[in-house]
Amino acid sequence: MTTDPAMDRVFAWVEATLDGRIVARERHGRWRPQWFLTVQDRNGTRAEVMLRGRSVPGLRGTVTDEDTRRLLAYEAAIIRAVQGTGVAAPAYHGYDEQDAWILMERLPGTSAIGDDVGPDTRFAIARDYVANLARLHALDPATLDLPPMDVPRGAEITLGTQRYRRARYESYNLIEPEPLLDFASWWIDTHAPAGRTEVRLLQGDCGPGQFMVDGDRVAGLIDWELAKLGDPLEDLGGLRSRSTIYPMARVPELLDHYASILGRPVDREAVHFYTVVWMLLTPLSVAQLVQRPRPEVAEQLAILGWDAVGRRAVCEALLESYGVPFEREPPLEELPSSRAKLHRLLAGRLQTLHAPADGDAFATFQHTATVHLAEVAVRADAVGALHDELDLADMTAVLGRRPADRREGMAALSRLVAEDPEGHAVPFLQAFYRMQVRHEDLLEPIITGAGTGYALGLEPLPGGPRPAAAAAAP
Repeated sequence: MTTDPAMDRVFAWVEATLDGRIVARERHGRWRPQWFLTVQDRNGTRAEVMLRGRSVPGLRGTVTDEDTRRLLAYEAAIIRAVQGTGVAAPAYHGYDEQDAWILMERLPGTSAIGDDVGPDTRFAIARDYVANLARLHALDPATLDLPPMDVPRGAEITLGTQRYRRARYESYNLIEPEPLLDFASWWIDTHAPAGRTEVRLLQGDCGPGQFMVDGDRVAGLIDWELAKLGDPLEDLGGLRSRSTIYPMARVPELLDHYASILGRPVDREAVHFYTVVWMLLTPLSVAQLVQRPRPEVAEQLAILGWDAVGRRAVCEALLESYGVPFEREPPLEELPSSRAKLHRLLAGRLQTLHAPADGDAFATFQHTATVHLAEVAVRADAVGALHDELDLADMTAVLGRRPADRREGMAALSRLVAEDPEGHAVPFLQAFYRMQVRHEDLLEPIITGAGTGYALGLEPLPGGPRPAAAAAAP
């Protein structure tokens, strides 16, 4: 028994479903509700299983609690549909409709390829993952027992993901202008590749971190909640996008491996387009939680990190599309104010006085993330005023005049995007790239310490975008 009657009922459902008894359980030490369970049957045989719960409203296109229930039920149906297809995936055991939990096999290994993994092994794992993607994309969706889902046609094949996310984004009651998101949305709407007609089942949220690794092989693909019907190359764009937060180098070689398995070339220009789509997807999806952070949301600090990396990376991808080189400037020198000792004291007290009890992985994760947030406050004290001044200088370079403050400058940039995005594309993107790099540097403690991943540069894609004409930088 636990102190939560709802979870007691769910655990009883697990035992009835598997005709066994839970002999060990552990809550996953991250933000999403997940439990690792050991279930023993009447013969004494033990099985390692996982309960996967819902994310909070506001993520992955959800708005209401009911949205999150539908999304989890949808993911359960996808996992069930890919059983026995040759695509590595966890065995499916059931779905609890009352409280919304998926019961599935707990795959061996880890979803994080650590720094101790050598480059050759890392690449072998990545090739195995891409081979699974190729097998998934070779399946005829008509032969699968899929849940109801839209079948895209025409322009929806390339633009469906962006249009859906943008519509959700526009339903948010945002309080600040978002010129970068507006510009990237305009670029996607006006640069969709022609001739993309193939429709297959996609993993959706695709790339490193979305599969379990056991030794030097892929144990199975995980996180199917954004699976959909669409252009297979969209998954490859998602893979390249996620490679900016989780290491998966040599992406161009992985595309060649994928092409060799399916026996046809990969349109790298289309992969670049979908890279932009997926890099923008996170900032669009979490904009309301970035503008109005909610302390009760377990993922909140990771969201801030995902958003920062996504915004910087979308600038890189868009500059790549215009054939404009970019180089990351080093972090600013920290110049602490007279108040810095108070921020450092807060960080220290959080670290030493409020650590959770041993064995509570979830509480430990949340505590560690909060300590890293305090470290961001220390950094903000040291460089925040200089960041603001440099941001205003970058806005001035684009607008031709100095805005009164950051908010007025962002509003002016939004008007510029609405009136003439192409004419100001390069200076606009260069300015935002510099601003987003500084913001990402500021948030580095929570990016690397609160579960976001890493802050990695976009790996070049030879044969990808054909440079577009645009106004030159001043």
